[in-house]
Amino acid sequence: NYLLALHLMELIYGERSQQVAEIVLQLAVLSHHQGYLDEATKIYEEAIPLYARNLGSDHPDLALAINGLAEVYISQARDDEALPLVEQALEISEGALGPDDLDVGVILLNLGSIYYGKGDFARAIKIFKRSLNIHENAIGEQHPRIGRIFNDLSRMILEGDLSSKPRILHVSLGLSVIIVLAAVKIQSCLLLNKCTLPREY
Repeated sequence: NYLLALHLMELIYGERSQQVAEIVLQLAVLSHHQGYLDEATKIYEEAIPLYARNLGSDHPDLALAINGLAEVYISQARDDEALPLVEQALEISEGALGPDDLDVGVILLNLGSIYYGKGDFARAIKIFKRSLNIHENAIGEQHPRIGRIFNDLSRMILEGDLSSKPRILHVSLGLSVIIVLAAVKIQSCLLLNKCTLPREY
């Protein structure tokens, strides 16, 4: 029971201890997974200052906490609020762990998702490719997560290609409709023997 554990930790270590902060963060993650987004937001906002106070502003665990709050915002379609949080989390993680750490790859997925939601397919694709490369090196190409990332990346590439050629797609669809309608008309008039054939010159 998280609430009981939290109460015990507060009694033993104090309300502002890192032990309490970790329990609070777990409560935030649990609330998010259960769909209690408003509650998760409030708990993350309580946990993040504790992480910053206890671990410092450049600690990778703080980055994960910030990224967790960003994920809640993304779930609430609050991408504009999530973006600076993800960028902050990415900067902290890259500085503390290096550009190729798995935590960096995870945060990049959120960053790419935000740009995808904004319709910036080129930037989203670039970010997802980098994340995919990090994940493949860290957990291996056969890991189930690789397949999910690859599927998302493939969808982005497809949608990016279509959105970059709207006029061509429109013309292509228009011609297809014309051809189908013409074929139906010709078939109908042939069956009724009422076709007017063009003259030969």
